[in-house]
Amino acid sequence: MKDNRRGVLLVIVSMAIFSLQDTSIKLLSTDISLFQILFYHSVIGIVLISAYLKITRQPLVFSTVCPLLSTLRGLLFFFACSAFYFSQSQVPIANATVLFLVSPFFITIMSIIVFASQVGYSRWLTMLVGFPA
Repeated sequence: MKDNRRGVLLVIVSMAIFSLQDTSIKLLSTDISLFQILFYHSVIGIVLISAYLKITRQPLVFSTVCPLLSTLRGLLFFFACSAFYFSQSQVPIANATVLFLVSPFFITIMSIIVFASQVGYSRWLTMLVGFPA
């Protein structure tokens, strides 16, 4: 039971951090370039991940077996973050939050269209029950 409580606490903390991030993007985007916000977001992320790896004594590895796929992933991540930050600066926070919360529905529908996945009733029911009211 201790792990469940810890998991719930981590979800609550992470959602609070995401909300603070969304609010700060909205407020800062009027005065600062979105690319500057993206740059500082990345720098802070690198520092936090490096500190975590140092504290947990895990190696910081800069090599990869698939450099082309890693480069493609990095580029896609950059464009996704850029589009997200741009949308945050243009759309009211309430609308952006609602779109974020309904993303499991969009992802499921796109998996049916793009990958021809079979989505059963139990998966749809799970999403409906888990959808915040």
